[in-house]
Amino acid sequence: MTPTPDKKPRLSPLETFTHPPTKPGWYWFKDPLAVYAVMVEVQEIDGQLMVYLLQKHQPVADLTGTWQGPLATAPVSQRTHETKGLPPKGK
Repeated sequence: MTPTPDKKPRLSPLETFTHPPTKPGWYWFKDPLAVYAVMVEVQEIDGQLMVYLLQKHQPVADLTGTWQGPLATAPVSQRTHETKGLPPKGK
């Protein structure tokens, strides 16, 4: 008996770019000298896009490296229901 293919919807690949993000959200960021990427939240603070990285807020415009995102922002439990074809919780 052959296994049936996984019917889960495939996620689109994340956009990869080297310019700073232009809107708030969650992103993967990899510094050119780093071994791996870290997940960071880009926030607008005093009209400037910032990330909290290396124990301080830094402007995204000052960071060089590779960005991926933005990541989905729905709560994990809601995304789990959607990928299983279930209605969102509470509906």
